[in-house]
Amino acid sequence: MSFSHQTTSTKRVVETSGVRRAVCVLCGGQLSVRTVEMHAGPPVVGGVVRSCLDCGSGQVVPTPSGESMANLYSKDYYTSYAEGPGIAGGSNQIAPYLRRRLLELTRRFGKGRILDFGCAQGLFVAHAKAEGWSAVGVETSTWAAERGRRLHGVEIFETTLEESPVEAASLDVVHANHVLEHVPDPVAAMRAAYRLLRPGGVLVAEVPQELAMPLAEFVRRRFRPEEGPAPNYHVVFFSRRGLQRAAERAGFEVERITNLRHLELLRKRSIPLTALRSLVYGAERLLRRGPVYVLIAKRP
Repeated sequence: MSFSHQTTSTKRVVETSGVRRAVCVLCGGQLSVRTVEMHAGPPVVGGVVRSCLDCGSGQVVPTPSGESMANLYSKDYYTSYAEGPGIAGGSNQIAPYLRRRLLELTRRFGKGRILDFGCAQGLFVAHAKAEGWSAVGVETSTWAAERGRRLHGVEIFETTLEESPVEAASLDVVHANHVLEHVPDPVAAMRAAYRLLRPGGVLVAEVPQELAMPLAEFVRRRFRPEEGPAPNYHVVFFSRRGLQRAAERAGFEVERITNLRHLELLRKRSIPLTALRSLVYGAERLLRRGPVYVLIAKRP
């Protein structure tokens, strides 16, 4: 799940009437000077969230350093998060939606070469390998990488994507499941993925949609008010346009961006009454108020 990116050290600013303002890491547009209050809670890295006046995405300002990000993802992060909201994709068993995703990729590429970017403990890498793929992971958390190698016997490079020893233009798929929102410079990460993919290969990236409260969560909180939100480890908050612009700036051709919800991950009885659930989830799809975006982008 987690992956901290270390190449962003310089401040992105733009001169506007003598005022220096930060620039959107996704599209290069100007950031608003107004602070955005996130319904998912304030970032644990500190700073404030500001939105892009062009693509509508949000980001933490000032940009946290790579070192400060890397220090977040210790054993405590994985154990406490697994016991709370849970690691996207599963902590002990691969999520059904990731099984379906790999099946779709297998239909497209056969059993090719795949890299899981920000692979955490390597669960998806192990699954892909068991299904006949040549699979490796990249993860900056020392604890997670070592545990993944020990538990699953898979190859995990403990490094950044830019510095991984994977041969350029050698992969069919770079997969990033709930990773790019942890990366201070997603475009740089996407460019690294582009370099590792062969022509015709694809980047598959899932990120949370956090700028508007997903419709089902909004309704559920009306029935069952919750305590405060879980700690928010994210530093970039994607709009659909921001995700598309980032992929295009990295050189990709965007095939599709889907807003959706993985229904099998819902809490039991998250919304009472079956009829109401059907209505809410249908409206969520129609209004694009689901909790995640899934990007599929091809290297030409």
